[in-house]
Amino acid sequence: MATHPIYHGQWQDGSTILQKLDGPIGNGEVEYPNGDSFKGFFHLEWGSRSCEAYTANGRYTFADGAYIDEAWIKTGSKEYPFSLYGFYRIRQNDETRSFTMFRNGYKVGFELILGEHPTFKMWDEGVELTPDKALEVLSYELDDSKGEDELRLTIILKDADSERKLIIQGGDLRQNSYGSYYYSPGYRVFVFEPNGDSREYGNNLPKNFQPYEGYITLHDAATGQCRYEVWENGQLDKAYDWNWDKQAARRVTLPHPLEEDKTLEALVWNGGHIVYQSSYYTYEGEIANDRPEGEGKLIYDDYDDDFHVYYGRFHDGRYCPCG
Repeated sequence: MATHPIYHGQWQDGSTILQKLDGPIGNGEVEYPNGDSFKGFFHLEWGSRSCEAYTANGRYTFADGAYIDEAWIKTGSKEYPFSLYGFYRIRQNDETRSFTMFRNGYKVGFELILGEHPTFKMWDEGVELTPDKALEVLSYELDDSKGEDELRLTIILKDADSERKLIIQGGDLRQNSYGSYYYSPGYRVFVFEPNGDSREYGNNLPKNFQPYEGYITLHDAATGQCRYEVWENGQLDKAYDWNWDKQAARRVTLPHPLEEDKTLEALVWNGGHIVYQSSYYTYEGEIANDRPEGEGKLIYDDYDDDFHVYYGRFHDGRYCPCG
């Protein structure tokens, strides 16, 4: 009996001169030792030059007959060859059975199991975790408008003390240095606390909803700012500087702060911070109706040798130097 996946299909020999990567390419199939199987198209995207180059997309079928329509596997890992990776809808008899996360072929993170009463499970490398408190699924909402491999699932959970919101997203399209796009399989998880703060996880997932290992992004709901954090064995090891969080900003059209009859697109934060896009203007100060109003300062900085600061009063989004 085979103890490792068996690949059937074309193989490409690598060549630096011909800009060819070494690996499986074109239509192919994989047989797994546990009875799972995969059939799809194998990519060798030279333009990405990263692990996304060694991927394949197609149908992944589990030994019990359940399947994923648009699955992605990674083919380049020596330790976990041809392993299922990402966040997917699992179907059984053409009906949705669950929404599940995978890494290196194992269940990880969170799983929503559908039925008359949906249930929720947590996983770590294929091992089910026991939550600190019993969890109840209050509601869930699925956005599959971008396709089966870019799902976005929002789940509201309740334990004995409070409610918690989770958002799980699949992979996404990315642009390489050649200007073309390729798909990067994976997932992102947002865990929202009752006060509105959230932590964003990529490949490094939480345990019992708390950070455990690697880089995460903390989003502070009260300030509209975010920062990177590094965790080791469940302890905060390093915290980077706070920055304004684009996720917390509102996108609006504002009057140009210095020029009449002109407008600029801008990002506005509750804390009195405005960044005018496609320009070099930043505003700090009082705001009303999402525009400068009252005392503040306007900074012009082209990051070269031109730097100006305008202090004073602002009205309806424009600088009033005479008060």
